[in-house]
Amino acid sequence: MNNIPADFKGDSVYIFTLDNENEFYSATQATATEDAVIKTAVPAGNSSFSIIAYIPTVKDWTIEDAFAAGWYSSISGATNKTGRYITNEWDQASNYNNSNQGGAADVLTVDLYVDGDATLSNNEFEQGYILELEADITNNLLSPLSSVSFAVDGTVIEELVEEPYEINFNTVDLEPGLHVISVTVANADSDEATDEMEIVITVAQNEAPTVNISGIINGATYERQSVRTIASGVSDENGLDDIDRVEFIINGTLVATVTEAPFSYIWDTYENAVGAVTIEVTAYDKAGAKRSDFVNVTLIAPENYAPRVNITSPSNGGNITIGNLITISTTTSDDEGDAISSVEFFFDNLSIGEDFEAPFTLEDFNTAGYAAGEYKIIAKVNGTGGSSYNEITVTLSE
Repeated sequence: MNNIPADFKGDSVYIFTLDNENEFYSATQATATEDAVIKTAVPAGNSSFSIIAYIPTVKDWTIEDAFAAGWYSSISGATNKTGRYITNEWDQASNYNNSNQGGAADVLTVDLYVDGDATLSNNEFEQGYILELEADITNNLLSPLSSVSFAVDGTVIEELVEEPYEINFNTVDLEPGLHVISVTVANADSDEATDEMEIVITVAQNEAPTVNISGIINGATYERQSVRTIASGVSDENGLDDIDRVEFIINGTLVATVTEAPFSYIWDTYENAVGAVTIEVTAYDKAGAKRSDFVNVTLIAPENYAPRVNITSPSNGGNITIGNLITISTTTSDDEGDAISSVEFFFDNLSIGEDFEAPFTLEDFNTAGYAAGEYKIIAKVNGTGGSSYNEITVTLSE
């Protein structure tokens, strides 16, 4: 009990529970003291119920009397029969019907959102669809949350201990038919609240590609500035020639669209901030069917950031005529201001020169003698803070 009217602390308080037809179910008498915990019986079954806390201000009122003048705090439509409720506000009225019939609340509540919808009017999804699950939590005691668990058919699929309380779930392994998605939240006082929603999985008419991310591990922690190759593991029952494209999405932003095998993406983690990162890979076949896989990882700051280098010329994906002289230009930086000593340049994985002074440029590289095709240009920056590299791809043509 909270926020008891000052002049009535220590008086008798009566806690009534009513069933969903507003018939009295139980009554409990206690002393109105701040932070008091009062246990009372609630109606059995799954129906909602009401709770009324009443501090009478009339003399000689007894539990057998009708509601009279006094202080009221109540909640209607309660459903959590094993949880706790808190009196946040009290209303002084001549009787219960004249009170505001509110003021009490669940200690802990959670609403499950599926694809941003708490009601889900259309609950049918094709097998392989990615569901976006989110928990909207109200913690009225402000007791720290200890866990938020998402489950499918009673089996926990992921447990979170910090915000954001949202995940993506791939339905590819769910059998066609009815399934129950649920979320359960608990706080440090062992209060729990649950919400759930039914979904129906249907069989896709055109079997979508299969995606299986590798190279990074769901739930893993990586040092920001590390470079990771994200492999999509794409396959299709009609062969890879039926793959139209594979999209790589990081924290909701499309970072690459790959149209040729091996359908992978080199992720420079420096491009994302420290904290939680969601990576989603979506493959499309030529008929438009799609399927995704995702992982959630955490980036942490390194003890020391290595210097950074970017190739500004030639352009990534550019076309160069064989025999032309090219200049490779870069920009460099270091987050901690450590000295940068040099940038070494590579073409076709062979060192072609090193510059020891800013702006770190390699001039007049002769492309004569190389066969037509794609080549990598790599710039490696060195400094007191370590080294890192950046690469681009160019095409040599006749």
